[in-house]
Amino acid sequence: MFCFDGPSREKDSKRRAINGLVHLLLQRFSFGMRFAKKKRTAADSGAPSRSWRSLRFFFLTAKTAKTSKNLYDSNAVFKAELLSKTERRIPLKTSCITLRTLGASMAMLVLFAGFAHATLSTTYWTPMTHDIQGYRILHVGVDSYFTAFRKSADGSGSFPTDSGFTIGVLPFTKLQAEVGIDMFHPYDYPVTFSAKIGTPENSLFKGSPTLQLGLLNKGITAHRVPYNSTSMDTLFGLVGKTIPGLGRLSAGPYFGNARTLVDGNGIEDNTGFMVAFDRGFHQVSDKNGGEYNRFVIAADYASGNNVLGGGGIGLYYYFTKDISLLTGPVWFNDSGANGKWKWTVQLDINLGLFRK
Repeated sequence: MFCFDGPSREKDSKRRAINGLVHLLLQRFSFGMRFAKKKRTAADSGAPSRSWRSLRFFFLTAKTAKTSKNLYDSNAVFKAELLSKTERRIPLKTSCITLRTLGASMAMLVLFAGFAHATLSTTYWTPMTHDIQGYRILHVGVDSYFTAFRKSADGSGSFPTDSGFTIGVLPFTKLQAEVGIDMFHPYDYPVTFSAKIGTPENSLFKGSPTLQLGLLNKGITAHRVPYNSTSMDTLFGLVGKTIPGLGRLSAGPYFGNARTLVDGNGIEDNTGFMVAFDRGFHQVSDKNGGEYNRFVIAADYASGNNVLGGGGIGLYYYFTKDISLLTGPVWFNDSGANGKWKWTVQLDINLGLFRK
């Protein structure tokens, strides 16, 4: 407590005035601290905003800005007024965040948005492939995505490298399944899981299509990491058929995590469809007489303005029937979600380590 001494009435009057001013300032300070603590508690324990579920951003709305006018400096009020323009366009949850934090969070979204596919068997960008890993055959994959011929000022960058392992788990020919784990680095929350089960062509009856049901990028931290876009928790279906003289076609719907499958403005867009095509050519034989295609052209596409939305076309080169390298460009439906188009290089290796 502050004390001011003085023998005269005039000094006493000044002392009372100063004490009153100090008391008022302490009240304002105490109220501001309680207000900030209350806001922090709400942000820590509250559910994510409907419109920004994937990011769990909390913005200072116009109402908060009005209250904050007497608590914060003019710079904070300017930030609130600026963000209120966004609020009128997209419903946002009330809380507070500085523009610096907002900018950093958006940068993280763009940087880590490219986890749209895991090492689950894929065609190119999507999991729309007829293939399911054989029983006890371990698949090792390393996928990288990076911008090409682009300067830093024009949005150059790359996705974290995806290193994954997938293995077949069913010993049947008419019903097959695989499970996989992926690790994205560098990233603080890198682990996701994937799985799918299905029947190959002609397994149910003569001429029956490939039928599959899968789960893509099941994360373990999305509920507590604001910008963890690896947790897509996406269910998908696939119907596939080989067309003689043309190649393999497949298509199916998907439904994913509404908190992470959003567009560049944070608006939910978590459903869509995927299609794919691949065709092999230049057939060769290995030393054991096994035949395989030296080259495979692959293309696919996923709808939706989210981190899954996009596609591309690329070329596989098979060094052996178990080792291949894929490369080509990938384009995205929403540059706000995934950034600029990127080039991909993907190494795939099958290992029979767990065969009897």
